[in-house]
Amino acid sequence: MLKQKMEMKVDILKPLINKSIFTLLMSVITTASYAADSSLRGIVQAKQRSILSALVAGKITQLPLQAGQTFKQGDLLMALDCRHYQAAHKGANAEWRVKQKAFTNNQSLQQYNAIGKLEVELARSERDVAESKATQTKITVEGCKIKAPYAGTVVKTFTQPYQTINVGDPVIEIIDNKNLSVEMILPYQHYFATHPGDKINFIIDGQPNTTSLTITRLAPVIDTVSNTFRAYADFTNLPASQPVSPGMTGIIILNNKPHTTTSQLQP
Repeated sequence: MLKQKMEMKVDILKPLINKSIFTLLMSVITTASYAADSSLRGIVQAKQRSILSALVAGKITQLPLQAGQTFKQGDLLMALDCRHYQAAHKGANAEWRVKQKAFTNNQSLQQYNAIGKLEVELARSERDVAESKATQTKITVEGCKIKAPYAGTVVKTFTQPYQTINVGDPVIEIIDNKNLSVEMILPYQHYFATHPGDKINFIIDGQPNTTSLTITRLAPVIDTVSNTFRAYADFTNLPASQPVSPGMTGIIILNNKPHTTTSQLQP
C-alpha cells in the first residue's frame, strides 16, 4: 500500500519536474545567447595599408620620414642616386631624335621618288624602337623616387639612407589612418538579420563613448568550422576628439537580432 502511494506521488510530480527542467534549460539558452551577443567583437582596420618597394636598384640618397611621421599625397618618401639612369635616358632621347629626323627626311625623299617605300618603313621602325627605349629609360628614372600614393602615416622603414637596395626590396610601410573600417566576425545566426546599410554601435575598449557604424558589406561565405561570417562597417560620424587607430578592438552591439524559435524544445 505504501509503495503504491509513493508511485502515485512520483507520477504527479513528473510533469512538474519536466517543466522545471525545461524552464532551467531555456534560462541557460537565453543567458548563453545574451552572453554571445554581448561578446561580439570588432577590430579597427585601415582601408589602405601598403608596403612600398624599390622599382630600380641603387643607393638611397633621401629617406626623409621615419615611423610615426605624417605625409600628404605626393610627398617624397624615398629617392635614389639616379645619375646613371638619367644618363641612359638622355642618350636614349638623343638616339630617338636622330631616328625621328632620319624618318622625316626619308618621307621627304619619297615624295620626289628618290627612295622607295621600304626605306621609309625601315626608318619608321627604327624611330619606333628608339622611342620605346626612351620611354623605358624615362620609367626607370621615375622609379628612382617613391612618392606617397595617398596621405597617411609611416608605419616603419625597412632600410636606411646611403644603403644600396635591389629591385623589389621593401623600403617603407605606410598607412592611411583617417579612412578606417571595422572588421567583425559574427555568428552565422546573424547572417540573414544583417544587411549593408544597417546601423550598429561600437564601444572601443578603454573608451566610454559609443561610436556609430554603418555596415558596408558582408562576406559571401560562412566558415563551416566556426559557423561564423565576416562583416565590415564604416564609421558614421567619428568625433575628432575621439582618437581611433588601426588595431583597436571593441564590443559590437547589433540592433537587429536573429529570431530564435523554441517551440521544438518544449516538452
